[in-house]
Amino acid sequence: MEHVITTDNISVDLYENSRILSTTWNTCNTAEEYVSGIKAFYDVWYKVGAKHALWHSQTCQFALTPELQAWTDVFLNVDALNKGFDGKVALIVGDNMLHQLSLANMYEEGQAKINSRFFAHLEEALPWLEKKTPTKSVAAPAIRVKSLTPGNVEIKLEIDSEDLNEYIFLLNRMLKSSLFKRAHAENFQSLSVREKDVFHLIVRGFTNPMISRQLFISIDTVKTHRRNIMQKLHCRNVQELLQFAIFVQI
Repeated sequence: MEHVITTDNISVDLYENSRILSTTWNTCNTAEEYVSGIKAFYDVWYKVGAKHALWHSQTCQFALTPELQAWTDVFLNVDALNKGFDGKVALIVGDNMLHQLSLANMYEEGQAKINSRFFAHLEEALPWLEKKTPTKSVAAPAIRVKSLTPGNVEIKLEIDSEDLNEYIFLLNRMLKSSLFKRAHAENFQSLSVREKDVFHLIVRGFTNPMISRQLFISIDTVKTHRRNIMQKLHCRNVQELLQFAIFVQI
């Protein structure tokens, strides 16, 4: 392994045979430190011409904001793919789960089609990058619940480290669902009973004439309900309404 560069924020090494660029965060506690590290990595990447990326994120304590997720996706991921990167990224996780979840969200929501995977150990990440990972059966997790202070509980999952990637992405979706529900549940409850009836039919794909026949109301009344629903939920189209069907109406 050849050492490439060390900055205030990152240290970069190259596995020469497999062309894996291995990057470790020296410090990553603020947005400024994160951006500085990504820019330094960007410069090194194209000079070296590596094939795969390996990130040691154990020491990164910064959770990316949606704005930084979008910036990273365009500045680094999309550009790298356009210049020949194969899109394979392995990440060694630390104990700051919010950092991992913000990365998972970036890979799920971003434009770049990155083949990312989270690992608990370097010994598991390298074979995956080198396409030497054996297939393993999935074991059921051990789940424990512990009461903390009044109103709070701790849920502990014990899983096979091979399943870590799947659970990180599942946790990210659960977190988004929970945050959306808390932020928008009050808006949904502001709908009248009839507006909720119309809402349910809209998200099921019913057109205005179909809703009119289903609820025995005029098309003009349907249009009025639809307009009120959009205004109350601050939605611009049916796609945004579907978020309420998914995250609020459980």
